[in-house]
Amino acid sequence: MDINDKLSYRGDRGAGLDLSRTQEEKFQQEMNKLWTLIERKFTPDTTTIFTHPEIYTWVFWGFCFLIISNEQGKIYLFEGFSSD
Repeated sequence: MDINDKLSYRGDRGAGLDLSRTQEEKFQQEMNKLWTLIERKFTPDTTTIFTHPEIYTWVFWGFCFLIISNEQGKIYLFEGFSSD
C-alpha cells in the first residue's frame, strides 16, 4: 500500500485536483512531516498496524489503516479515498 502515491494522485485534467507549484511543495512537506511523526511516535516493538483492503466500487483509490499503540494504550485510524 503506497499512501504517498494515492495522496499525490491528481486525477485527469478536467476533474483532478489542481495545485500550484507552491501548494504542491507545501503538501509534500506536510506528507513528509506526517511520516516523520508516525515513525517517531510509534515504536515497532509495541505497535501493531492493520490495513483494510481497498474497495474499488466508485472509488479511484482508497486506504484505511489502524495503528494500535500498546505502549501508549491508544488506537489511531487513518482513512482516505478519492472518487468521482
